[in-house]
Amino acid sequence: MNSFADYRRLLKKVDGFFSRVAGRYPDEVNCGPGCIDCCRAALTLLPVEIAFLAEAVGRLDTGELAALRENISNLDPKAGLCPAIHRDRCLLYQFRPIICRTQGLVWEAWDEGRPVRGVCPKNFSGVSIEQLPEEVVLNLDTLNTLLVSVNSLFCKNKGLKEDRLSITAILED
Repeated sequence: MNSFADYRRLLKKVDGFFSRVAGRYPDEVNCGPGCIDCCRAALTLLPVEIAFLAEAVGRLDTGELAALRENISNLDPKAGLCPAIHRDRCLLYQFRPIICRTQGLVWEAWDEGRPVRGVCPKNFSGVSIEQLPEEVVLNLDTLNTLLVSVNSLFCKNKGLKEDRLSITAILED
């Protein structure tokens, strides 16, 4: 059985949602390959995401792998870029985690009993995000519940702890 089958299905749903929203609002979604404004070093991921990225690391060419190792060894978690960024692009873009795939979308989460919406300031500057219909707003609570469930099943099957890890763990054995 493919240990990433559930995670890949979730990625496909997230990518499909992003594509639908970007198709409906092509002038409002500006995040994509080459935009690194939200790519911060303090990123923590769930074990299923770390393992998925670790497999992708094996597909890097020698130069890209060297750049990734150097970035991780010089990492400033408080101020630096994500270690996967090299020459203003993500070395692991095709395999990026869910949080990276949702950048550019308007999101909603519940905070103190009320819904709160947000978005990267590069996106949806021409519309009121509060007025957008729910079907184009990413429900973070639902997405996080799904991701935690997928991670829990993955960890149970692999005998791993479910704790979040630094992105630097992609190079650990």
